[in-house]
Amino acid sequence: MLKEVDVQALAAQIFAAKLGPLGFDHVEVSSGIDQDGEQSFFLDAFFRPGTEIKAVRALVDAQTELHDSLISKGEERPPYVSFRLPDDGEPLSDDLDDEAQSARP
Repeated sequence: MLKEVDVQALAAQIFAAKLGPLGFDHVEVSSGIDQDGEQSFFLDAFFRPGTEIKAVRALVDAQTELHDSLISKGEERPPYVSFRLPDDGEPLSDDLDDEAQSARP
């Protein structure tokens, strides 16, 4: 199993090559449990101010290459990637964390 730092280095390399021309800046990685209760990696790929993503195919290609690279290294935990533009708020999600669920009426 890879460590978060290993996944971050791999993702940074792939995203810089695939998404650098689109304004990719850096990536942050954390481990956690996905909606199915499985161990997973959660990545936030940040872009520079003024970035407008018009080449959506590049985002898909970067995710695919990361997934394939992780599998080739024997990693079974899936990567979930959120693409973060400077002017965007928090990414939308169907999932609520425990704190949010306990605050619901």
